[in-house]
Amino acid sequence: GLVLDIGLGLTRVTPVVHGEVYPDAVCSEWYGGANCTNFLLDELWSHGELPRIQNMLSRFQVMMLIKQTKEEHGLVAGSAETAANAAPVQITLLSDALGLPLRWGQELAFVGELFFSPTLTGPHHSYFGMNSPQARLGLPKLVQQALEACPA
Repeated sequence: GLVLDIGLGLTRVTPVVHGEVYPDAVCSEWYGGANCTNFLLDELWSHGELPRIQNMLSRFQVMMLIKQTKEEHGLVAGSAETAANAAPVQITLLSDALGLPLRWGQELAFVGELFFSPTLTGPHHSYFGMNSPQARLGLPKLVQQALEACPA
């Protein structure tokens, strides 16, 4: 079997062979939930609301609102076309806290896509900062690599 662990800044696939972890086949990449949160933070800042928001809430409070928004509304689209055409939804919690109407569609679909196309994100969104390596393998390739490293 395989254990898939998507953490804050690292995603790891751990094979379990005959009830034992097979450490030589563990595969990991430098992306996780923080990449998604930081991507959505960038989206918010790109709307030019940063100066107004800073007078209302701390950066930590905004980050926690974004994290909750990601967890409630983030999605994995069935295709790139579906993601590109994701219908915008009202982000009520964040809108109410910031006092501005906020509707996201593609942005929320992109959150799920980061795990399949990690080159869309990188050190600029990483929990570990700009010195972390650029992720190369999405979940399907990461799982494939772990399986291929297992004994036959």
